[in-house]
Amino acid sequence: MPKICSVILILSLIAGPAYAADTRAVDVLFLELKALAGFDADQALLIENVILSELSKHKQFNVISKSDVVNMLDVEQLKETVECSQDSCMAEIAGALGTEFLVTGNLGAMGENAALLNLQWISNKEGRVVARVSVNLIGTGPALVPQVQRGVMELIAGYDPSFDLNANLQRLSGLEAKDDGSVWSSWWLWTGLAAVAGGVVAGVVLSSGSSSGDGGADTTVGTLQDSVEVGP
Repeated sequence: MPKICSVILILSLIAGPAYAADTRAVDVLFLELKALAGFDADQALLIENVILSELSKHKQFNVISKSDVVNMLDVEQLKETVECSQDSCMAEIAGALGTEFLVTGNLGAMGENAALLNLQWISNKEGRVVARVSVNLIGTGPALVPQVQRGVMELIAGYDPSFDLNANLQRLSGLEAKDDGSVWSSWWLWTGLAAVAGGVVAGVVLSSGSSSGDGGADTTVGTLQDSVEVGP
C-alpha cells in the first residue's frame, strides 16, 4: 500500500493544475498500448504517443499516462513500484484518484504493411468496457498517424454520443490536405495548367482563323448565295 500511496501522490501533483483549470473535464488514465506480433515495444510506444496526443487535443479530458508516473519517480521509488506495471495496480491507482475512465489497447501486424489497432474505453466505476474500436492500419511511418487519430476519434464518439465525429474527421482531412507535399495535389499547379491549356486552345483557334484568310469569307458568301438561289 505505501507504494500505491506514493504513486497516487505524484499523480495528484500531475493532475492537480488540470483539474483546477477546468473542473468539468473528464479524468482519463491511459494505461498502455501492448505490442503484439510484428511490433516491438518501441514501435508501440510511438503509436501510443499519437493516441495520447489526440486524446489531449480534446479539452473535455484530463489525460494522464502511465509514463507520466514513471517520469516523475526516482530510482528508489521506481524499484518500489515495479509491480505496479500491472493493469490491476494501475486500475487501483485510478480508483484511488477518482479517475472515471481508463483507455487501453493493443497493436499487432496483420501482414505486410498492414496492422490492427484495438482500443478500449473502460468505465472504472462501473468496471465495464464502454466503447471499443478496431482500426485497420495500412502503410508504414507517418502514413499511420492520421489513421490512428481517426481511431481515437471513433473511440471518443463511442463513449460520448454528443461528440461531433464528422466535424472532427473533416478537420483531420483538412490538415492532411494541408500537409500533403505532393506537387500534383497543389491547387495552384492545376490552375496554372488550366490557364496554359486555355491559352493553347485560344491560340490554335486564332491561328486557324487567320490562316483561312479571305478564302474563308468567300466560301461563306458563296454558300449564302446558293441558299438564296435555292428557293421556290
